[in-house]
Amino acid sequence: MKSHSSQALAADFTFTHVVALEIDGRWRFVETVDQALECLHEEFIGHDGPSFRRALNTCEAVFAGLVPAEGMRAAFVVAAMEAGYPFEVHARDQTLLERRIDVETENALIDVLMHTEP
Repeated sequence: MKSHSSQALAADFTFTHVVALEIDGRWRFVETVDQALECLHEEFIGHDGPSFRRALNTCEAVFAGLVPAEGMRAAFVVAAMEAGYPFEVHARDQTLLERRIDVETENALIDVLMHTEP
């Protein structure tokens, strides 16, 4: 996986809208092309259909400067649909902040419940 550390490049790889993806009962926020690629490699194991492969190809096209980051966001959302993962797309506004707080609470509750002895 390529690493793009320059701030100028990072801005080019940031999505205008954030994708929230639910995997195994936990929500994960994906905001950049790099995060989408990482999520595809780590979380989509066994979900390697045509949309997954298209998302990987789109990611490489973004890194090559052939496709804007929003093309990757769209390909990532389609791959999530193909894999059967619930998702949400959020504008970068107050509702996103509120959703992040909700998700942190939900994920913390899951952690507590998973580690509680009966």
